[in-house]
Amino acid sequence: MEWLNYRHLLYFYMVVREGGIRQGAKALWVSEPTVSQQIKALEKALGEKLLRRSGRRLITTEIGQFVYEQADEIFSRGQDLLKAVKTKSPLHATRVSVGITDAMPKLLSCMILEPLLRLDHPVRLECEEDQLARLLVDMAEFRLDAIISDVALPEDSKVKAWDRPVAQCGVSFLAAPSLIAGRHPQFPDCLQKLPLILPTPHCALRRSLDQWFRDENIQPLISGEFGDSALLSTFGQLGHGVFPVPTLVEQSVREMYKVKRIGSVRKLKQRFYAILPEKRITHPGLAAICNGKRNELFR
Repeated sequence: MEWLNYRHLLYFYMVVREGGIRQGAKALWVSEPTVSQQIKALEKALGEKLLRRSGRRLITTEIGQFVYEQADEIFSRGQDLLKAVKTKSPLHATRVSVGITDAMPKLLSCMILEPLLRLDHPVRLECEEDQLARLLVDMAEFRLDAIISDVALPEDSKVKAWDRPVAQCGVSFLAAPSLIAGRHPQFPDCLQKLPLILPTPHCALRRSLDQWFRDENIQPLISGEFGDSALLSTFGQLGHGVFPVPTLVEQSVREMYKVKRIGSVRKLKQRFYAILPEKRITHPGLAAICNGKRNELFR
């Protein structure tokens, strides 16, 4: 088994943190040649160049930046360990890294993830938003513990993972009071008279809506398409069109954006998923995502 020399790593870490070999050596109370030798030994052990010259400055290479970030995590945890032992306080918060597909409604993502922050053990939640394909790559490379998605795991996915439904609801249609102040046909016929703001076609909700429009013989007057749910709601708030939201977050959206409900469709079921790298959920944080508020999030 290969072992990392943490002294070498510490010297490299201090040089990057302090902004140069001279400053790092001063902070470590050692000579500059000693620091240089330790960093060369680390580069030899890793088989990668970690630092390079840029003019008169010494900067990290791409792999060097990655090593620095990992070192920062390692030494931060070491400080937390010392503090915990000396003060008999809880250890470092458990880090949970979650990817969120860019089509996920922001408020619903919060509802799904909120139980994480209620655990007895402190949790540090880290979230990133991207397309599902890219998030699956990050999961395959162990950079994500879970993915919250508006679609299930694709059947042809090459990533070894499993999905679990974590929320389900119908769709509500909301609008600014100014937009619906006049006389309009009853819902859903009014959707042929009023402008609509819809998610972009790559969203699962949009595909469901398009099918429902066809089934109901509705020809929507689309005034805008948005991939970001918060931006879509903001344009709806400004009166630019009727917009759909998951019924689970309808009340919150109405209060936040000062809009009104014009109708809802229960049979337009939306499902939302947690995608996990393992079938058996042993991580308490991931269990909180899959089990927290389960009854409340299925309507």
